Amino acid sequence: MAMSRCGMHEMPLELLLEVFLHAAPSNPSQSMKSLIALSHVCALWRTIILEKTELWRIVNLAELDRWPADELLQRSAGSELHVAASNFDRPDANFIAAEAPRFRSYHVVCDNPNHLLGLLSLVNNAPRLREVSLTLNWPDKRSLIWSIIHADGHTTSPRPPLPSLEIFRATNAGLSLAVSFFRPTLRFLELTNLRIPPNLGLLLDALAGTPLLEVLSITAKQPMEELYHEPVAVDGVPSVELPNLRSLTLKCYSRTWRTFFDRLHFPASALSPTALGGDRFVVYQHELRSASVASFKSVLGSLLSKLAGVGILGVVPTLDALEFRSHGSSGFRIFAWLGIGQEDIEDAQPSLSCDCRYSMSLTDVLEIFGTMDGLDDVLSGVRTLSISSEINQQGLKSAGWTPMFTMPGLQNLTTLQLDRVPQILRSFCRLHDIDQPSTGIDFPAPAARQLPFPKLQVLSLSGYTLMVSDAGSRRRNSETSVSRILLKTLQERKNVGFPVKTLVLRSVWPRERVRVFSEFKQFVEDVLWVRET
Repeated sequence: MAMSRCGMHEMPLELLLEVFLHAAPSNPSQSMKSLIALSHVCALWRTIILEKTELWRIVNLAELDRWPADELLQRSAGSELHVAASNFDRPDANFIAAEAPRFRSYHVVCDNPNHLLGLLSLVNNAPRLREVSLTLNWPDKRSLIWSIIHADGHTTSPRPPLPSLEIFRATNAGLSLAVSFFRPTLRFLELTNLRIPPNLGLLLDALAGTPLLEVLSITAKQPMEELYHEPVAVDGVPSVELPNLRSLTLKCYSRTWRTFFDRLHFPASALSPTALGGDRFVVYQHELRSASVASFKSVLGSLLSKLAGVGILGVVPTLDALEFRSHGSSGFRIFAWLGIGQEDIEDAQPSLSCDCRYSMSLTDVLEIFGTMDGLDDVLSGVRTLSISSEINQQGLKSAGWTPMFTMPGLQNLTTLQLDRVPQILRSFCRLHDIDQPSTGIDFPAPAARQLPFPKLQVLSLSGYTLMVSDAGSRRRNSETSVSRILLKTLQERKNVGFPVKTLVLRSVWPRERVRVFSEFKQFVEDVLWVRET
């Protein structure tokens, strides 16, 4: 029996409406072209689309700047509006202003500085606004200076109440313009490419008036010294408490970020695994031309002071895991997990992520970290330490002794993960007083009580192609060298009473697995290998 065909005029109305709703924009920044195209398919579809007010509650006037605004806005039939606009120099500007009381969200995408004040004037008559987004796309630096200076015409006039404003986003805006939209009702604040003046007091004073703020994201694209040719002022900058903060993202120059981060007080719950998903804290550091070590120490000190409870409202969760990840010459990241207990770090989001763009080797980073003072209490709960590199560094030679491995605060460590960092692995092995070819570097003679991580139970290695040489073999390639050193390390730990229970290997040649297993199984309870994808 032939299947019957349903013409588009015979489609159920509910199904048509679902199609039209999917074609309609979900926010004012999205295109309306699909919906308008469907309204020109036939008279029936056009009638349905024009009569359904929910299809016209989101209107992108920035995209349809030559379309009559009265025709578009009236189709919502008095419902609340979500509008995007880019040009106020249009004949129907007064009609748009008259409809402003219905605005629930307002997105400004401005390419011409001369239109900015007109576009911003609409918020004076929009008491129902819940969301405001400003994107200023100036073509040259002169227009940028104009936006920083002359936009004060908006900031110096009486501020509209905006009693319902909860979300504010600004891109390429000056600080005075941005803070003019700060309200006590704000819950989400995102400032991208913010032009911060040397004095951060204005920003922190404005944030003090946002006690309900839950999400804060600030990105300053240009280093402050390059923009203003003078250092960022830190004296007299006030502290501010944000008791409801759940997520903080900071991407700016180190001195600005450090000053801001030190003065910001937030609840300990922001560091818990139950906080808002994703990275809680991010810092982007521009590469410094000089004094990078001193600057990194300062930034690291600020991070660790927060983990120690300085400027934290409530009890800080236990620091359970740390990861140091190298990006090669482009920098490195530091991750921290708090309050996850015994959960695997691969299954949990980090509580803190610090992205540092310094030309500094991973060995130098660990050495600086290992020489920091007053960390015993902060690190006493760390159970997992991961050191990794995104670039295979198999050919690097041993870089020497890493003081981090003998830090008293890390003596409760139970899991050590080393990924593509042979120089770090060799440094770890050298602390076990094993016989290795001399490299011309003097190492301390370790005793049993000085062995790194006496409670270590799991050693996970990735990025090493382990091989076991035949007895009497003269082969001394890098694979057999790493295997030999590691084997002697595990033997030494077992001999002195600190055995590793589980060895996890993620790169073992298939033909070597049986021999590797038999050799290493002598000194550990279990050998696992995981195939890397």
